[in-house]
Amino acid sequence: MRALFIIFLILTVLALIPVGVDGGWATGQSVTLGVRVGLIKLNILPKKPREPKVKKPPKPKKAAAAGGEPAKKKKPPLDGIDKKGKLELVKAVLRALGRFRAKLGVQYLRFHYTVATPDPFKTAMGFGIASGAASAFVPLLDNAFDIEERDVAPAFDFTQSKPRVDLWITASILFWQLLFIAAVLGVDYLKIKKQHSSEPDKKPQPEKRKD
Repeated sequence: MRALFIIFLILTVLALIPVGVDGGWATGQSVTLGVRVGLIKLNILPKKPREPKVKKPPKPKKAAAAGGEPAKKKKPPLDGIDKKGKLELVKAVLRALGRFRAKLGVQYLRFHYTVATPDPFKTAMGFGIASGAASAFVPLLDNAFDIEERDVAPAFDFTQSKPRVDLWITASILFWQLLFIAAVLGVDYLKIKKQHSSEPDKKPQPEKRKD
């Protein structure tokens, strides 16, 4: 009985551990991405440069069989699901994420968009459009997610000719919620695969003649 209580306690603690991401991208820079599990943080991108491996000499290819090159086999659709099934799978992902969008905690969100074009008039017009879009988009973000700190600010630069983007997000979700989303997606995936499985075309067999 004590062992069951300890196992239940451990599973409860694991379920309440926050899992999050911390990353972003800016114009002219590489993508930065880190994953946080509780107090542990793992850096995924950018990857550390690996030591160059010594390339081995390529093996000689075997001669093709007589009669020309062999016909290439057609690859089956990915995961055995047709295009309609893949669309249903995307909808299932959006539904699963929508159930917990209010539970997804966003600790920090930064989105800076600097309008810049060779023409100052176009730059000014673009800044006006970006400001209007930001004022309409920010309330939607606040209603969809619990954002602790955000920094969404369009800007303009008459000295540059190309726009710049600076994006960074720090978000987290509880581990049990992540498992629930994965379980829901797994069930939906199996249903969609069963309904929209793409089977190879079967050639009709010739009918046997009756004497």
